[in-house]
Amino acid sequence: MTKRKHLSPEALESSLLPKQRKPIPHAFVLDAISTPWPYTRPMFGCLAIYVKDKIVLILRDKPTNTADNGVWLATTQEHHYSLRREFPTMRSIQMSGKRITDWQVLPADALNF
Repeated sequence: MTKRKHLSPEALESSLLPKQRKPIPHAFVLDAISTPWPYTRPMFGCLAIYVKDKIVLILRDKPTNTADNGVWLATTQEHHYSLRREFPTMRSIQMSGKRITDWQVLPADALNF
């Protein structure tokens, strides 16, 4: 696995921009987490956000399964309760067909998104 070097703030800003032509969905999320030096990669038509080689979020805005559009949080079930106190509209992604998933979504169609 290739090690990522730390980038200057200017280089970080340009590294956050995907190399694709599509606009960044929910770009305000990148601004909110800019201090831990994230980088992005396209993933399944979405935008995956990594910090230190770990995926932490996925930004999704697609015309199919729109209920799962928004910010996906990479977490485990043991953290769902405490996260839900901060994000009351958080829920499991629906497209997997499972009732409870480790991946949680802050839905884009929620009133407080």
